[in-house]
Amino acid sequence: MARDPRGRACATTALCQGRAWGTGVAAVQQVADEYKGEADFIHMEVYNENNASKGIRPQLEAFHLRTEPWTFLVDRQGVIRDRIEGAYGVFELEQAMKSIVPG
Repeated sequence: MARDPRGRACATTALCQGRAWGTGVAAVQQVADEYKGEADFIHMEVYNENNASKGIRPQLEAFHLRTEPWTFLVDRQGVIRDRIEGAYGVFELEQAMKSIVPG
């Protein structure tokens, strides 16, 4: 599902540690398509420059995230309203989206 060299809207299957994450990316893409114009979706890879030898990205270190995948739902004010750890499907993400998108 790769889209661009900067990793937006893609999963790096070569570096994925969890087998279920591919389905998670598909669920995110489906929900992103449904919420186009209402919410922004940002994908962040685990490793600096997508290279395991360059270490974990500082954002993951700052949040003490030792597992993957994680999904954070952040409102317009920058407040984390919900978060999902691990694999999930479209239904779970749609339910979580209610915490940041009115209606």
